[in-house]
Amino acid sequence: MGTDGICEARDCRGELFGRERLHSLIAGSAERAAGEICDTVIDEVAKFVYPASRSDDVTLIVVRATE
Repeated sequence: MGTDGICEARDCRGELFGRERLHSLIAGSAERAAGEICDTVIDEVAKFVYPASRSDDVTLIVVRATE
């Protein structure tokens, strides 16, 4: 679960980070710990918008279910 500041983050060309990119990033990190997934998403959003700064908050909650 995350705030719109993730999917609506824009790069210097105005392209959105988007839901598809977020879903792909999470799916590719599925075996990692929840905290690592959060760090990865936040880092990737920061890289995506660079050199601009984020214009909205980025809040993310990751819950991993284990048996």
